[in-house]
Amino acid sequence: MVDRDNSNKVTGPVNGGDVSRRNILKYSVGTLAAASLSSLTFGCGGDGDPVDKAFVVMGDLQVGKTFVDVYPSSTNIPQLTQHVADILALPYRPDYSFILGDLVMAEVNPNPKDRGHTLQSQLDAWITAFRGLPGSARINLMPLPGNHEMDYTDTTVAQPDETPSPYSYPVWNQWIATNQLFPFAANGPKPEGTNPDKLVQDESRYTFSFDWGAVHIIAINTDTLATETNPANGLAYNGWIPINWIAADLAAAQANPVISTILLLGHRPIEAPAFVPPPLYGHTILALNEHQLASQLAALLQQTPKVKAYFCSHVHAVSVARLTAAPRVWQVVAGNGGAQPETDWTPTGGQFFGFSELRLHRSGRLSVANYGRPLPLAPQAFYEGTPSMPPPATLRDVVELD
Repeated sequence: MVDRDNSNKVTGPVNGGDVSRRNILKYSVGTLAAASLSSLTFGCGGDGDPVDKAFVVMGDLQVGKTFVDVYPSSTNIPQLTQHVADILALPYRPDYSFILGDLVMAEVNPNPKDRGHTLQSQLDAWITAFRGLPGSARINLMPLPGNHEMDYTDTTVAQPDETPSPYSYPVWNQWIATNQLFPFAANGPKPEGTNPDKLVQDESRYTFSFDWGAVHIIAINTDTLATETNPANGLAYNGWIPINWIAADLAAAQANPVISTILLLGHRPIEAPAFVPPPLYGHTILALNEHQLASQLAALLQQTPKVKAYFCSHVHAVSVARLTAAPRVWQVVAGNGGAQPETDWTPTGGQFFGFSELRLHRSGRLSVANYGRPLPLAPQAFYEGTPSMPPPATLRDVVELD
Protein backbone atom coordinates (compact mmCIF):
# COMPACT_ATOMS: atom_id res chain seq x y z
CA MET A 1 0.00 0.00 0.00
CA VAL A 2 1.15 3.54 -0.73
CA ASP A 3 0.80 6.07 2.05
CA ARG A 4 1.14 9.69 1.01
CA ASP A 5 2.03 11.87 3.99
CA ASN A 6 1.12 15.48 3.28
CA SER A 7 2.66 17.05 6.36
CA ASN A 8 5.22 19.74 5.65
CA LYS A 9 8.35 18.71 7.50
CA VAL A 10 10.54 15.64 7.57
CA THR A 11 12.09 14.48 10.84
CA GLY A 12 15.16 12.83 9.35
CA PRO A 13 17.07 12.06 6.17
CA VAL A 14 15.77 9.81 3.43
CA ASN A 15 18.65 7.72 2.03
CA GLY A 16 21.07 10.28 3.35
CA GLY A 17 19.35 13.39 1.95
CA ASP A 18 16.80 15.67 3.61
CA VAL A 19 13.51 15.99 1.78
CA SER A 20 10.12 17.37 2.76
CA ARG A 21 7.38 14.83 3.43
CA ARG A 22 5.26 16.19 0.60
CA ASN A 23 8.04 15.09 -1.77
CA ILE A 24 8.13 11.44 -0.89
CA LEU A 25 5.84 8.46 -1.27
CA LYS A 26 6.62 6.12 1.61
CA TYR A 27 6.09 2.35 1.53
CA SER A 28 5.57 0.23 4.61
CA VAL A 29 8.31 -2.19 5.63
CA GLY A 30 5.90 -5.09 5.37
CA THR A 31 4.93 -4.21 1.83
CA LEU A 32 8.56 -3.87 0.77
CA ALA A 33 9.52 -7.18 2.29
CA ALA A 34 6.70 -8.96 0.51
CA ALA A 35 6.75 -7.26 -2.89
CA SER A 36 8.97 -8.12 -5.83
CA LEU A 37 9.55 -5.73 -8.70
CA SER A 38 7.29 -7.68 -11.01
CA SER A 39 4.40 -7.51 -8.55
CA LEU A 40 4.59 -3.74 -8.02
CA THR A 41 1.98 -2.01 -10.17
CA PHE A 42 1.45 1.72 -10.17
CA GLY A 43 -0.86 2.39 -13.09
CA CYS A 44 -0.99 6.18 -12.97
CA GLY A 45 1.99 6.82 -10.72
CA GLY A 46 -0.26 6.51 -7.68
CA ASP A 47 -2.02 9.83 -8.18
CA GLY A 48 -3.65 9.91 -11.61
CA ASP A 49 -0.57 11.23 -13.44
CA PRO A 50 0.72 8.44 -15.71
CA VAL A 51 4.43 7.82 -16.16
CA ASP A 52 5.28 8.67 -19.77
CA LYS A 53 8.84 7.30 -19.83
CA ALA A 54 11.82 6.59 -17.60
CA PHE A 55 15.54 5.91 -17.38
CA VAL A 56 17.71 4.10 -14.84
CA VAL A 57 20.86 5.43 -13.16
CA MET A 58 23.42 3.53 -11.11
CA GLY A 59 27.14 3.77 -10.52
CA ASP A 60 30.16 2.24 -8.80
CA LEU A 61 30.07 -1.48 -9.44
CA GLN A 62 33.82 -2.07 -8.97
CA VAL A 63 34.81 -4.28 -6.06
CA GLY A 64 37.81 -2.23 -4.86
CA LYS A 65 41.55 -2.82 -4.99
CA THR A 66 41.51 -5.32 -2.11
CA PHE A 67 39.28 -7.67 -4.09
CA VAL A 68 40.24 -6.77 -7.65
CA ASP A 69 41.41 -10.30 -8.47
CA VAL A 70 38.03 -11.86 -7.67
CA TYR A 71 36.58 -11.23 -11.14
CA PRO A 72 38.44 -10.43 -14.41
CA SER A 73 36.09 -7.48 -14.88
CA SER A 74 36.80 -6.20 -11.32
CA THR A 75 33.05 -5.60 -11.00
CA ASN A 76 30.50 -7.05 -8.59
CA ILE A 77 29.10 -9.76 -10.87
CA PRO A 78 26.38 -11.09 -8.49
CA GLN A 79 24.95 -7.58 -8.11
CA LEU A 80 25.24 -6.86 -11.85
CA THR A 81 23.39 -10.11 -12.53
CA GLN A 82 20.51 -9.10 -10.28
CA HIS A 83 20.48 -5.52 -11.66
CA VAL A 84 19.74 -6.92 -15.11
CA ALA A 85 16.90 -9.09 -13.81
CA ASP A 86 15.46 -6.23 -11.79
CA ILE A 87 15.59 -3.69 -14.62
CA LEU A 88 13.76 -6.13 -16.88
CA ALA A 89 11.05 -6.46 -14.20
CA LEU A 90 10.51 -2.73 -13.63
CA PRO A 91 6.91 -1.53 -13.87
CA TYR A 92 8.10 1.28 -16.16
CA ARG A 93 10.55 -0.03 -18.77
CA PRO A 94 13.44 2.46 -18.98
CA ASP A 95 14.52 3.95 -22.30
CA TYR A 96 18.12 4.02 -21.06
CA SER A 97 20.12 2.43 -18.25
CA PHE A 98 22.98 4.80 -17.46
CA ILE A 99 25.95 3.53 -15.50
CA LEU A 100 27.49 6.68 -14.05
CA GLY A 101 31.09 5.55 -13.99
CA ASP A 102 33.35 3.16 -12.08
CA LEU A 103 32.20 0.06 -13.91
CA VAL A 104 35.69 -1.32 -13.32
CA MET A 105 38.63 -0.79 -10.97
CA ALA A 106 41.34 -0.05 -13.62
CA GLU A 107 43.24 2.69 -11.77
CA VAL A 108 44.51 0.16 -9.23
CA ASN A 109 47.56 -0.05 -11.53
CA PRO A 110 49.76 2.93 -10.53
CA ASN A 111 52.05 2.67 -13.55
CA PRO A 112 51.22 5.22 -16.29
CA LYS A 113 53.25 3.04 -18.71
CA ASP A 114 50.44 0.53 -18.41
CA ARG A 115 49.01 2.56 -21.34
CA GLY A 116 45.46 1.47 -20.63
CA HIS A 117 46.00 -2.29 -20.88
CA THR A 118 44.42 -2.94 -17.47
CA LEU A 119 41.45 -0.76 -18.35
CA GLN A 120 41.02 -2.53 -21.69
CA SER A 121 41.09 -6.04 -20.23
CA GLN A 122 38.65 -5.17 -17.45
CA LEU A 123 36.20 -3.38 -19.76
CA ASP A 124 36.28 -6.31 -22.19
CA ALA A 125 35.60 -8.74 -19.35
CA TRP A 126 32.81 -6.46 -18.11
CA ILE A 127 30.89 -6.35 -21.40
CA THR A 128 31.37 -10.10 -21.87
CA ALA A 129 29.88 -10.73 -18.43
CA PHE A 130 27.01 -8.31 -19.04
CA ARG A 131 26.07 -9.74 -22.42
CA GLY A 132 26.14 -13.25 -21.02
CA LEU A 133 23.28 -12.43 -18.64
CA PRO A 134 19.75 -13.50 -19.63
CA GLY A 135 17.77 -10.57 -21.05
CA SER A 136 20.69 -8.14 -21.17
CA ALA A 137 20.15 -7.56 -24.90
CA ARG A 138 16.83 -5.89 -24.03
CA ILE A 139 18.56 -3.26 -21.86
CA ASN A 140 19.66 -0.07 -23.57
CA LEU A 141 22.99 0.22 -21.72
CA MET A 142 24.64 3.66 -21.56
CA PRO A 143 27.95 3.64 -19.63
CA LEU A 144 29.69 6.90 -18.73
CA PRO A 145 33.30 7.05 -17.50
CA GLY A 146 34.24 7.71 -13.88
CA ASN A 147 37.55 8.30 -12.16
CA HIS A 148 38.32 4.56 -12.28
CA GLU A 149 38.04 4.62 -16.07
CA MET A 150 39.74 7.99 -16.64
CA ASP A 151 42.44 8.18 -13.96
CA TYR A 152 45.49 6.40 -12.65
CA THR A 153 47.15 6.89 -9.27
CA ASP A 154 50.63 8.36 -9.54
CA THR A 155 52.70 7.23 -6.56
CA THR A 156 56.00 8.57 -7.91
CA VAL A 157 55.39 12.21 -6.87
CA ALA A 158 55.83 13.87 -3.49
CA GLN A 159 52.08 14.13 -2.99
CA PRO A 160 50.55 11.08 -4.71
CA ASP A 161 47.12 11.58 -6.22
CA GLU A 162 44.91 10.23 -8.96
CA THR A 163 45.19 12.07 -12.25
CA PRO A 164 43.52 11.68 -15.67
CA SER A 165 45.48 9.46 -18.04
CA PRO A 166 45.81 10.22 -21.78
CA TYR A 167 45.85 6.46 -22.39
CA SER A 168 42.28 6.12 -21.13
CA TYR A 169 40.82 7.96 -24.11
CA PRO A 170 41.68 5.57 -26.96
CA VAL A 171 40.70 2.58 -24.81
CA TRP A 172 37.31 4.01 -23.86
CA ASN A 173 36.64 5.29 -27.40
CA GLN A 174 37.41 1.91 -28.95
CA TRP A 175 35.41 0.00 -26.36
CA ILE A 176 32.36 2.25 -26.78
CA ALA A 177 32.55 2.05 -30.59
CA THR A 178 33.19 -1.69 -30.81
CA ASN A 179 30.27 -2.46 -28.52
CA GLN A 180 27.93 0.18 -30.01
CA LEU A 181 27.34 1.90 -26.68
CA PHE A 182 27.16 5.49 -27.93
CA PRO A 183 24.05 6.19 -30.07
CA PHE A 184 24.21 9.98 -29.62
CA ALA A 185 25.74 12.78 -31.67
CA ALA A 186 29.33 13.48 -30.60
CA ASN A 187 28.64 17.16 -29.99
CA GLY A 188 30.93 17.80 -27.01
CA PRO A 189 33.95 20.08 -26.69
CA LYS A 190 37.27 19.72 -28.46
CA PRO A 191 40.67 21.38 -27.85
CA GLU A 192 40.11 23.91 -30.61
CA GLY A 193 40.32 27.70 -30.98
CA THR A 194 40.92 29.57 -27.74
CA ASN A 195 40.22 26.32 -25.84
CA PRO A 196 38.82 28.04 -22.71
CA ASP A 197 38.37 24.71 -20.91
CA LYS A 198 42.06 23.86 -21.38
CA LEU A 199 41.31 20.52 -22.98
CA VAL A 200 43.97 18.06 -24.11
CA GLN A 201 41.83 15.40 -25.81
CA ASP A 202 38.73 15.32 -28.00
CA GLU A 203 35.94 15.32 -25.41
CA SER A 204 33.03 15.16 -27.86
CA ARG A 205 31.99 11.66 -26.71
CA TYR A 206 32.73 12.26 -23.02
CA THR A 207 30.90 15.50 -22.28
CA PHE A 208 27.93 15.74 -24.65
CA SER A 209 24.21 16.44 -24.79
CA PHE A 210 21.10 15.04 -26.44
CA ASP A 211 17.34 15.52 -26.39
CA TRP A 212 15.00 12.97 -24.85
CA GLY A 213 11.75 14.33 -26.19
CA ALA A 214 11.25 17.68 -24.48
CA VAL A 215 14.01 16.87 -21.97
CA HIS A 216 17.57 18.01 -22.67
CA ILE A 217 20.22 15.78 -21.06
CA ILE A 218 23.84 16.81 -20.54
CA ALA A 219 26.43 14.12 -19.72
CA ILE A 220 29.65 15.38 -18.14
CA ASN A 221 33.09 13.80 -17.93
CA THR A 222 33.96 14.78 -14.36
CA ASP A 223 37.60 13.67 -14.75
CA THR A 224 38.46 15.58 -17.91
CA LEU A 225 42.15 15.74 -18.82
CA ALA A 226 43.18 19.42 -18.90
CA THR A 227 46.46 21.30 -19.28
CA GLU A 228 46.05 22.82 -15.82
CA THR A 229 48.21 21.07 -13.22
CA ASN A 230 48.34 20.99 -9.45
CA PRO A 231 51.45 22.93 -8.38
CA ALA A 232 51.83 20.66 -5.35
CA ASN A 233 52.68 17.60 -7.46
CA GLY A 234 52.67 18.64 -11.12
CA LEU A 235 49.79 16.29 -11.96
CA ALA A 236 46.76 17.21 -14.02
CA TYR A 237 43.84 17.90 -11.69
CA ASN A 238 41.24 15.19 -11.23
CA GLY A 239 37.64 16.36 -10.97
CA TRP A 240 38.03 18.81 -13.89
CA ILE A 241 35.01 19.62 -16.08
CA PRO A 242 34.62 21.70 -19.31
CA ILE A 243 32.63 24.42 -17.58
CA ASN A 244 32.56 26.83 -20.55
CA TRP A 245 31.10 24.26 -22.93
CA ILE A 246 28.54 23.27 -20.31
CA ALA A 247 27.53 26.91 -19.80
CA ALA A 248 26.96 27.40 -23.53
CA ASP A 249 24.96 24.18 -23.86
CA LEU A 250 22.79 25.08 -20.85
CA ALA A 251 22.09 28.52 -22.34
CA ALA A 252 21.07 27.04 -25.69
CA ALA A 253 18.73 24.51 -24.08
CA GLN A 254 17.20 27.16 -21.84
CA ALA A 255 16.49 29.33 -24.90
CA ASN A 256 15.01 26.43 -26.91
CA PRO A 257 11.19 26.61 -26.69
CA VAL A 258 10.91 22.90 -27.46
CA ILE A 259 12.81 22.00 -24.28
CA SER A 260 10.85 22.01 -21.03
CA THR A 261 13.35 20.32 -18.68
CA ILE A 262 17.14 19.99 -18.38
CA LEU A 263 18.81 17.09 -16.56
CA LEU A 264 22.53 16.46 -16.08
CA LEU A 265 24.53 13.26 -15.55
CA GLY A 266 28.09 12.79 -14.31
CA HIS A 267 30.24 10.65 -12.07
CA ARG A 268 31.43 12.96 -9.30
CA PRO A 269 28.92 14.89 -7.19
CA ILE A 270 28.81 18.67 -7.21
CA GLU A 271 28.58 18.50 -3.42
CA ALA A 272 29.35 15.51 -1.22
CA PRO A 273 26.31 14.21 0.69
CA ALA A 274 25.96 15.46 4.25
CA PHE A 275 27.02 12.14 5.79
CA VAL A 276 30.41 12.11 4.01
CA PRO A 277 33.08 13.33 6.47
CA PRO A 278 35.38 16.18 5.40
CA PRO A 279 37.52 16.92 3.54
CA LEU A 280 34.96 16.91 0.76
CA TYR A 281 37.49 17.30 -2.06
CA GLY A 282 38.12 13.95 -3.64
CA HIS A 283 34.42 13.17 -3.52
CA THR A 284 33.37 16.11 -5.68
CA ILE A 285 34.00 18.01 -8.87
CA LEU A 286 37.12 20.16 -8.55
CA ALA A 287 36.78 22.90 -5.93
CA LEU A 288 40.31 24.04 -5.05
CA ASN A 289 41.72 27.54 -4.81
CA GLU A 290 41.04 29.44 -8.03
CA HIS A 291 39.42 26.45 -9.74
CA GLN A 292 35.97 26.58 -8.17
CA LEU A 293 34.40 24.44 -10.88
CA ALA A 294 31.81 22.83 -8.60
CA SER A 295 30.69 26.25 -7.36
CA GLN A 296 30.56 27.58 -10.90
CA LEU A 297 28.47 24.64 -12.06
CA ALA A 298 26.09 24.99 -9.12
CA ALA A 299 25.64 28.68 -9.92
CA LEU A 300 24.91 27.88 -13.57
CA LEU A 301 22.29 25.30 -12.61
CA GLN A 302 20.63 27.63 -10.13
CA GLN A 303 20.44 30.37 -12.77
CA THR A 304 18.93 28.08 -15.43
CA PRO A 305 15.21 27.67 -14.63
CA LYS A 306 14.70 24.53 -16.72
CA VAL A 307 17.34 22.57 -14.79
CA LYS A 308 15.73 20.13 -12.37
CA ALA A 309 18.38 17.62 -11.30
CA TYR A 310 21.94 16.32 -11.50
CA PHE A 311 22.47 12.53 -11.32
CA CYS A 312 25.83 11.16 -10.13
CA SER A 313 27.54 8.42 -8.14
CA HIS A 314 31.19 8.21 -6.90
CA VAL A 315 30.02 8.12 -3.26
CA HIS A 316 29.07 4.50 -2.55
CA ALA A 317 25.64 5.33 -1.21
CA VAL A 318 22.25 6.78 -2.10
CA SER A 319 21.29 10.39 -1.47
CA VAL A 320 18.47 12.51 -2.87
CA ALA A 321 18.79 16.10 -1.70
CA ARG A 322 18.72 19.67 -2.91
CA LEU A 323 22.10 21.26 -3.54
CA THR A 324 22.97 23.75 -0.82
CA ALA A 325 24.66 26.00 -3.38
CA ALA A 326 21.72 25.64 -5.80
CA PRO A 327 18.64 24.98 -3.64
CA ARG A 328 16.31 24.92 -6.63
CA VAL A 329 18.16 21.88 -8.04
CA TRP A 330 18.20 18.26 -6.85
CA GLN A 331 21.31 16.10 -6.68
CA VAL A 332 20.61 12.36 -6.93
CA VAL A 333 23.54 10.18 -5.85
CA ALA A 334 23.09 6.58 -7.03
CA GLY A 335 26.46 5.06 -6.15
CA ASN A 336 25.29 1.78 -4.63
CA GLY A 337 25.68 -0.41 -7.71
CA GLY A 338 28.03 -2.94 -6.09
CA ALA A 339 31.11 -1.27 -4.60
CA GLN A 340 31.63 -1.60 -0.86
CA PRO A 341 29.25 0.95 0.73
CA GLU A 342 30.48 4.01 2.60
CA THR A 343 30.89 3.33 6.32
CA ASP A 344 29.13 6.58 7.22
CA TRP A 345 26.06 5.81 5.12
CA THR A 346 23.40 4.60 7.57
CA PRO A 347 20.01 4.54 5.82
CA THR A 348 16.90 3.41 7.62
CA GLY A 349 16.70 -0.36 7.38
CA GLY A 350 20.40 -0.79 6.65
CA GLN A 351 22.66 -0.40 3.63
CA PHE A 352 21.53 -1.74 0.29
CA PHE A 353 22.70 -2.28 -3.28
CA GLY A 354 20.49 -1.14 -6.12
CA PHE A 355 19.70 1.65 -8.58
CA SER A 356 17.39 4.60 -9.12
CA GLU A 357 14.80 5.23 -11.83
CA LEU A 358 13.94 8.72 -13.09
CA ARG A 359 10.27 8.84 -14.07
CA LEU A 360 8.88 11.50 -16.38
CA HIS A 361 5.13 11.80 -15.83
CA ARG A 362 2.56 12.80 -18.44
CA SER A 363 2.15 16.20 -16.76
CA GLY A 364 5.89 16.86 -17.02
CA ARG A 365 6.65 16.38 -13.34
CA LEU A 366 9.62 14.21 -12.31
CA SER A 367 10.02 11.59 -9.62
CA VAL A 368 12.87 9.28 -8.61
CA ALA A 369 12.18 5.72 -7.50
CA ASN A 370 14.98 4.16 -5.44
CA TYR A 371 15.21 0.36 -5.58
CA GLY A 372 17.38 -1.70 -3.27
CA ARG A 373 18.29 -5.12 -1.98
CA PRO A 374 20.07 -5.84 1.33
CA LEU A 375 23.77 -6.63 1.50
CA PRO A 376 24.74 -10.28 1.98
CA LEU A 377 24.74 -11.43 5.58
CA ALA A 378 28.16 -12.08 7.19
CA PRO A 379 30.34 -14.02 6.72
CA GLN A 380 29.40 -13.77 3.03
CA ALA A 381 31.35 -10.88 1.47
CA PHE A 382 29.58 -8.01 -0.29
CA TYR A 383 30.89 -9.16 -3.69
CA GLU A 384 30.10 -12.88 -3.32
CA GLY A 385 27.18 -14.71 -4.87
CA THR A 386 27.38 -17.78 -2.64
CA PRO A 387 25.97 -19.28 -0.55
CA SER A 388 23.13 -16.81 -1.30
CA MET A 389 22.61 -14.89 -4.52
CA PRO A 390 21.31 -11.32 -4.16
CA PRO A 391 17.52 -11.19 -3.84
CA PRO A 392 15.33 -9.09 -6.17
CA ALA A 393 15.34 -5.40 -5.36
CA THR A 394 12.27 -3.81 -3.81
CA LEU A 395 11.06 -0.23 -3.98
CA ARG A 396 12.59 1.78 -1.13
CA ASP A 397 10.98 5.16 -1.75
CA VAL A 398 9.79 7.58 -4.42
CA VAL A 399 10.96 11.19 -4.22
CA GLU A 400 9.17 13.98 -6.07
CA LEU A 401 11.58 16.37 -7.81
CA ASP A 402 9.36 19.43 -7.63
